[in-house]
Amino acid sequence: MMIPRYTNEPMVSFETLDENVVIPLEFFDGEHREQAVGEVEHYEDVWWCELHMPGCLDRTGWDGPFDTKHEAEEYLRDVWEVDPQTGDPLTYE
Repeated sequence: MMIPRYTNEPMVSFETLDENVVIPLEFFDGEHREQAVGEVEHYEDVWWCELHMPGCLDRTGWDGPFDTKHEAEEYLRDVWEVDPQTGDPLTYE
């Protein structure tokens, strides 16, 4: 089961040759700078969300930015169809 995680810590977003990457600012080091193709965007005071599996490397990657934590929760509910608090699949009857 995937568990929701939310943060509003400073993040950076950048393109590599293969993908768009969003990581916490504290991990944006020389290696990441070398991989960046084009502009690096810096974000503060916004919310991000992801789903991750504790004890494993499986995760969705950070989605956002969102103005509020509530918007991030709605995103996980609407896009991933999971309970934004527990990560349990939503059931529709």
